[in-house]
Amino acid sequence: MKRAMKINKRTCLSTAVALTIATACVSQRREQLDQWQQGNGTFEVRVTELNESTQWGPSQFCYHFETAVTNKSAWNEITTVCTDDDIEIPKGQVRFVNERIGYLFMVRKYAVTTDGGNSWQVWDVDQGAPDRQYRNERFIKEVKISADGSGTTWESFQRQLQTARPRCLASRLWSE
Repeated sequence: MKRAMKINKRTCLSTAVALTIATACVSQRREQLDQWQQGNGTFEVRVTELNESTQWGPSQFCYHFETAVTNKSAWNEITTVCTDDDIEIPKGQVRFVNERIGYLFMVRKYAVTTDGGNSWQVWDVDQGAPDRQYRNERFIKEVKISADGSGTTWESFQRQLQTARPRCLASRLWSE
């Protein structure tokens, strides 16, 4: 009986220590650093920058993109982009073409709406690029969309940032 109690005490103690360590590793601190929003009269885009870190891991800076129809209180997630570096919210990369078409891009993500912000199509360079050799080294350099929904995106490589020439990835999006 005493031996069984010792084993149970050891098991309970080991389990408690393991749970404490696991909880410490996954507990996250989320600190809002900045927030910005812009609209076009029909819909708005809000970007919230958070410093997210675990107790024992490095900080990660996440930029949460959300949308809402103007004069409505419900915000809906578009996409999230996380980086190792604390960079400024990319205000110049959130663009409105007209009352129905808007788009945004940051690092490897691109999102576009053609219905006034009600739905968004999100594209990730790493998922959509045919050349997997440079996965996680590509980033979107520029996007241009016209009022008819056609447009172009350019991407570049981190290794060649100083000398890279943009390469066209898409010449037509979609039309309604």
